Amino acid sequence: MVQRFPGPLLLAADSLHVVACRLDIAVPDAIKVLDVAERERAARFVFERDRRRYINAHAQLRIILGRCLERPPESLRFASTSHGKPYLAEGARKEVQFNLSHAGERALVAITVGRKVGVDIEQECQLHDLADMAHRFFAPAEIAALRALPVAEQTAAFFRCWTRKESFVKALGDGLSYPLAHFEVSLDPEPWREALRGCASDPDVSEKWRIVAIPVEPGYVAAVAAQTGDWRLKLWHADLVSLSRFFASALGCDDRTLILPATRNEEDARWTGGGRRRD
Repeated sequence: MVQRFPGPLLLAADSLHVVACRLDIAVPDAIKVLDVAERERAARFVFERDRRRYINAHAQLRIILGRCLERPPESLRFASTSHGKPYLAEGARKEVQFNLSHAGERALVAITVGRKVGVDIEQECQLHDLADMAHRFFAPAEIAALRALPVAEQTAAFFRCWTRKESFVKALGDGLSYPLAHFEVSLDPEPWREALRGCASDPDVSEKWRIVAIPVEPGYVAAVAAQTGDWRLKLWHADLVSLSRFFASALGCDDRTLILPATRNEEDARWTGGGRRRD
């Protein structure tokens, strides 16, 4: 089902929005909505492919946030925590929390209100040191679950585990100070289910946080984590055709209106935080 974002994407305490974006189509003049620091970072990429992906991901982040806040995307200002997690600054709505992740030619933007949020997307690939990486970063129960699977299924399971753990650490915003092996997640292949199993150092962690696997296209794996609350996950797929029109409009005249057609996964209308489905 194809829908358009309803005016500014409606932010509410009971909603968590994740917008999926494509990076494989160059958006004309996208770099013009980036600030000086973003442009300088883009210029440091050696390969044009990586530069394009960075520019498109950060431009689309600005567009989506700008639409939520009813502000021109180039006017947004960001600051970073001591661990490097970006947040809105300079008069923007401080209660609006967001996170960006991109891998390959896809990106995800998570947005919510009043709670920390983290999102992670990875592109599956063959890992020659999969067992070593699991031993370094995974909890003992996760390693056991991974080893119990047929070899042909272990790569996909590894990335499921990795994205769920990464989304949680990104939501915490503590960088590497919160080791990945200190908490346990599910390797369940089914999306929409609660993935946080527990934490040895914090028995109440599942009462404070949720991690949910996000359905994405084949070849990619994704998850989102946020502080608890009766929030409902909504997924959107941004359309680059409309983004291109927006850039032409926003950069060429005073009309800052953006309409993003979106394909919404039907599951999001039936799933609520806490693993309950509204069937």
